[in-house]
Amino acid sequence: FWYYNHVLPEVKVMLYAYSKVWPSESIVQEKLRLIQRRMILLASVESNQNNTVSMVWRQRQPGEHD
Repeated sequence: FWYYNHVLPEVKVMLYAYSKVWPSESIVQEKLRLIQRRMILLASVESNQNNTVSMVWRQRQPGEHD
């Protein structure tokens, strides 16, 4: 949660990528939930060849919702 509290507030745009074969799906989902609280998803690309998901996020503006 250090990352969520100290790094994300300073980030305007973020590229987040993860492996679809990560050993713990629950950890991936928890990280995504935390990111969604502060950021809005702009684009997401899944690659079946490399088993990866890449996402581009931007910081939410004050009062902005999905």
